[in-house]
Amino acid sequence: MLNSPLIYRHLSPLLQQRVVQLALLQQRAAVLARLPAITLTKGKPVRWAATPAPLLLRQVMMLASLDESAKLSALLLRNWFQHKRELRNRVRQALYDRHYPVPALGVLPVPAETVLRLLPADRGPGPDGPFFVPGGEPPVMADASPEEVTLMAELSGWCVRRPEPEELDISKL
Repeated sequence: MLNSPLIYRHLSPLLQQRVVQLALLQQRAAVLARLPAITLTKGKPVRWAATPAPLLLRQVMMLASLDESAKLSALLLRNWFQHKRELRNRVRQALYDRHYPVPALGVLPVPAETVLRLLPADRGPGPDGPFFVPGGEPPVMADASPEEVTLMAELSGWCVRRPEPEELDISKL
């Protein structure tokens, strides 16, 4: 995970929403702690805890994509990575079967010092960019989209899409 705001920004709005919803359900206090102290609603300051759920969801989705909120987006992605155990295990097994070195779970997801690109045979086309498709066949997972599989591969240290220059600059992390 090189730069969590950039990874988060590359997600579709639907997946961003699912990542934020899971974090708000699992770690609401930690998410609220990473938000600015107060927000403005109808011209007056309001604490985040008093913000209606739909507005809070939209605000967290928007704030997580900002470079200034790297800790928030990292928390959201780490929470998603930790709570999607079955998907994580299947993607790790697919990476292992394709002979990619996979770091131990205790160190994931963390910023990587280099970009490890998947081989072209393991990247497949998709409507919004390439997806992780080991050996040309996407892993069979009834409850996971190709985008979720790709995100899990990226959080496991492997880059599917071409990284942006900002992602390669780890001094910003």
